[in-house]
Amino acid sequence: MSDALGRYADSPLYSSLLCSSVATYAGPLSLGSARLTGLAGLAPLSPGHPLAMTMTLHDASATVTVVTDHAHRRLAARLPALVREEILAMRP
Repeated sequence: MSDALGRYADSPLYSSLLCSSVATYAGPLSLGSARLTGLAGLAPLSPGHPLAMTMTLHDASATVTVVTDHAHRRLAARLPALVREEILAMRP
């Protein structure tokens, strides 16, 4: 059953845009003695899906990562800025 569900969710007929968001509530993160100021989870591209986006939330900040195939590479530069604009527009 899980194999069939995985094939269905990975199908370009199901979704052409895969988005995930991951919240980290672990407190301040560090790498060695350096405090991490951003964390980007690179979403893998699935067959038939030209675009994947991940938003990682940590403390009061968020990092948006966009991965595209070669044909859609211009989207990778524009989408994080567009997401930021939309988030700012929702603020009271």
